[in-house]
This record gives sequence, C-alpha cells and structure tokens, in this order.
Amino acid sequence: MKRKSVKSRGALTAMALVMSLTAGIGVAPIATGIASASNQKPNSSSSSSKVLQIISLSPVESTNTRVIDGATTVAKALGLTVSVLNANGSDTTANAMFEASALKKPWAIIDEVVPTSALVTGIRAAKAAGIPVATWGGGTGPGVVAEDGDGGPFATPITEAMLKAMDYKGSILEFAYDAGGVCYARDVIMQNLAKKYPAIKVTKETVPIPGYVAAGDEDATAWLASHPVGHGPYAIWGCWDDPTVGATAALKAEHRTDVLTYGMDGDPDALEAIQQHQMTETIWENGYAEGQELVHLLSQYYATTKAGKAWSTQVVNVPGIIVNQQNVKAFVKSHTGVLG
Repeated sequence: MKRKSVKSRGALTAMALVMSLTAGIGVAPIATGIASASNQKPNSSSSSSKVLQIISLSPVESTNTRVIDGATTVAKALGLTVSVLNANGSDTTANAMFEASALKKPWAIIDEVVPTSALVTGIRAAKAAGIPVATWGGGTGPGVVAEDGDGGPFATPITEAMLKAMDYKGSILEFAYDAGGVCYARDVIMQNLAKKYPAIKVTKETVPIPGYVAAGDEDATAWLASHPVGHGPYAIWGCWDDPTVGATAALKAEHRTDVLTYGMDGDPDALEAIQQHQMTETIWENGYAEGQELVHLLSQYYATTKAGKAWSTQVVNVPGIIVNQQNVKAFVKSHTGVLG
C-alpha cells in the first residue's frame, strides 16, 4: 500500500471497520443472519447489467478503499465488473453521477458515504429504472434496499473515553466533515456528549476532502498556539483518523506531549501512530467485510424478488474494536494485514 505524507493534501491511504468475530481483513463475509446468495448470477446478457456501479465521496480514502475491495471480491464471484466513480467530496456531483448511472442500467449502485438525503433525485432515477441501491454509511431512505457501515455509533465509546481521560474539563479541537453521513452522525454524538459538561470547550474545524491530512496539521498548529502548555487538559478528536494523524505532525513539531488524540476507523497510519505513542486511541472498522456484505445483500435482494417475495430494507451494523496504546500490539498481531 502506498503510504502518505502527513504534509500532503493529495496522497491518501487505506482505513477499515471490523467486528470482533473477524480475525483479519478479507476473510469471510460478516455474519448477519441473511443467507449469502453468491450463486445468483446476473440474468441479462447486457454488458451494463453486469456492472456494479460504486459512487464514492472519496474512493482513495482508506476505509472507502477497503469497502470497494470487499465489494469487488464478491462482485467478481457473481460475474460482475465493478466501476467506481469519484465524487471528489461533492454530494452534488454524486447525485449527478447517480442520475447518469441510472440511464446505463447497471446491476446495482452502491453509494459510499454520501448521505441519501443529498441523493434524492439520483436514487429516484435508479428506482424508476428498477436498479437496486445499497449504501455504505449513507443511511437508508426510499429506494435503498440495504445499508451498512453506519459508523456513527463508533463516536460514543471514543468520545466517552476521551472525556473521562480529560476528567470532564478542558479544551477539544474537533475535526468534522458534515457533508459526509458518517462524520455528521459522529459530530452530533460528540457534541451532545460534550455539552453535558460545562467545563468542556469544543473548537470545531471542518476539514476539506481532499486535503484533510494537511488541514489537520495546519488547524492543529493554529489551535496549539492559543492553547499553551499548562492550561489543559487538551484533546484532539477526529470524525475519522486521517485529520488526527495530520495533527500528530503538528504536535511533534511543537514538541507537545500534553494533548490526547482520538480518531475513528482504524487507519493503518493511525494504528502505527498509536504504536509509536503519537496517538491515543481509535476504533477499528472492517470496511472490507462490510463491502462484501453489501454485495451479498444485493444478490439476496435479486433472489428474493425474483421468487416473487417481498423485500424489506436490510440494515447491518457491526461493532468496532477500540485500539489504544495498551492493546495495539496484541491487536495488530491478531489481525493480519491491518497495517497494510
């Protein structure tokens, strides 16, 4: 895997979300109680009907990459070709891509991260064309047959651990990205938890996509200037790992060891930073297995509706694994491949 520099606005890495039953990346699909239907081959001979279209907010961001990899593994077993479109951080672009993709009548469309509330016309076009839509981290809604990757709840254990470590007082630098469904949900959880404690002050910074690693570095540098040593407790909280990893570069440059650092998703860079005692905690998510499960759910949708049976929207939520400086060595050893 190509590594990124924390100073780069364009070079990105690969992240992940995992359930505690999975011993590694790229193993069996998540157990959901829904039978796998990998023998359900596409029926039409049309080339477009054999395409799984994935529309991603940022396909080179690491958890998103692993979702695509997992989905591709199952799609190939189904005889499908995977096409990935990059919305480059724009939900407006993603919506237009949905509408254009619907005209080509692919086997199915997977939305990656873009909130379904921002894809109303695109999903409506897909539904009108008879194309099932699944979302990873985008939420459910009309026209969506399956959803997983709702990483919003991951914010609860991370934020609670952070607040406890701060003794429920001090200042927090938050890295947010409200245009992404998962980040927005995590922000709401963090803000609501922090509001319970009047002695906690949160400074919210919205980072760009692309460019979030460098933004984490730059925003942290500015924030540190107004938060000197001896006036903490201090913490930096990211709605995903990469901005926080960027912030660790600022901490190192400023020789600051008094700031706790938290992220989510289990980015390989974050796990390495935890191993090096440069980051406090993350929560690992197995995007690869979730990508697999989305395609299994889409295949099951076809099998069910072809049999003339009703289909209800399937929602799969998978618990993450907290990784910190106390358990990171054991975690990396037992989960082969998490460092890329």
